[in-house]
Amino acid sequence: MVDQVDTTQVLPDDALLLVFSFHQILSSPFYPPLTAQWEWRVLAHVCQRWRYLIFASPRHLWLRLVISNRRQYGRETLECWPTFPISIWFDSHDTLLLRDEDRVIEALKHSDRIYEIKFNISSSMLARSKAWVNDSFPALERLFLRSPGDVTVLPSTFLGGSISIPRKLRHVGLRNISFPTLPQLLRSSPNLVSLSLGLNQFDDAGSISTEALTAALSTTIHLERLYVYPYPNISPGGAYPEERRTFSPSSTENPIVLRALVTFEFGGSSAYLEDLVPRIDMPLLEQLSVSFYKRVFDIPQLSQFISRTKYLNSLPHRTSITFPYEALTIRHCFRHPRPRRKPIYLSFSIMDDYSLDIEWRASQVIHACGQLSPFMSSVEWLGIRVESPRTRSFNETHTVRWLELFGSFKSVQDLQLWCLYDTGAIELAGALENSTKETAQNTEVLPVLGTLRIHGFQHHADSASRIMAFVAARELTGQPLTVVEESKWELEDGDTS
Repeated sequence: MVDQVDTTQVLPDDALLLVFSFHQILSSPFYPPLTAQWEWRVLAHVCQRWRYLIFASPRHLWLRLVISNRRQYGRETLECWPTFPISIWFDSHDTLLLRDEDRVIEALKHSDRIYEIKFNISSSMLARSKAWVNDSFPALERLFLRSPGDVTVLPSTFLGGSISIPRKLRHVGLRNISFPTLPQLLRSSPNLVSLSLGLNQFDDAGSISTEALTAALSTTIHLERLYVYPYPNISPGGAYPEERRTFSPSSTENPIVLRALVTFEFGGSSAYLEDLVPRIDMPLLEQLSVSFYKRVFDIPQLSQFISRTKYLNSLPHRTSITFPYEALTIRHCFRHPRPRRKPIYLSFSIMDDYSLDIEWRASQVIHACGQLSPFMSSVEWLGIRVESPRTRSFNETHTVRWLELFGSFKSVQDLQLWCLYDTGAIELAGALENSTKETAQNTEVLPVLGTLRIHGFQHHADSASRIMAFVAARELTGQPLTVVEESKWELEDGDTS
């Protein structure tokens, strides 16, 4: 009997193409340019049949010619391949050397094939290439530009000007870039899916007002993700650019409606956000993340904005309160009506130096939680993580404040406490112990708690003894607890870090 050896040559074209598709998915990285980096060239060199099949399916297999620090293509390399779309992709941390700029400028000569542009740009590079202002980019779908130093001002004729603005643009990201014709770009990009604007985009150099931004967004009917970061890039002791601006009174008569938007992230001045959100409705918003760079607890416009948002105006079932080294972060998580979707969450951060404070006020945290979502009594899972170093000694007053915070959450069944420093662990453990004493608040604290997850308590005798006293007291009242020593901080909806 003759042994038979099966090879891929016996597979029909459809089956072989399916194998290539799975290879493309498995070998692609999880960051942009996504499918652009997979090694289809290796497969194309295996045999003539494979090469013919791959070249005949450029859209199905997402074939791209990539110009990056990982690809050493010269002019002859681009010309020796078929006219596939071109991705120019350098990481934001990559420093473009002169030879890299030469490769980018050479690739820009094929402007009709450019699918993606992502790199650090400078005024010198703009001056060296006429393609930026003379050519249109009809195939461009992804545009990400960042200026690592001073603000780079894009000319009004950038990408061919308003007459030749790429109509296929789906993703736009600008960092430290002044783009005077940005509103025209947004209005002329009907297929835009994500928009990210950051840093000095909102400074005096080519600033964009909330009115102008709102007007530009009014035409982005397919926009799903919006990221706005007007955070400062200033020297120590300088003034925030946003504080130098004066914002006009908000008009709420005819707010624009972004019906497709599901993700909105903002980081910067509360004054800018308070002026922006009355002008916009996002009825189907599922993820809202807000970071302020100064302590702000009164956010009435943001609170009203949340009340107009369907999913974020419901009952949160999970809440985490973290005190990292530089901030306070409160995150509410909501049940998603559709399974296997990303979680619905509301995240609020104050990026201030809380680590220098001797005291913090639980009442302020409660006040912020109430403005973001006034239904803390519905929370079933509560996590508190204290990372900030505490140079002070134990203070019973702080224990009382922790107890005040616990008392605001009436439906918590699962409580996780994570402390990286002894003082915080002692105070939290003391609050739990005091909650079982007659001198505690009149209302019962954590009445339905069934699981207590701890990290950092068992390594300190004082905090461990207080936890044991709390558990023993609960058992005596017929409320037994399951205590779990955690090694990971459990985030919202089962994620861990």
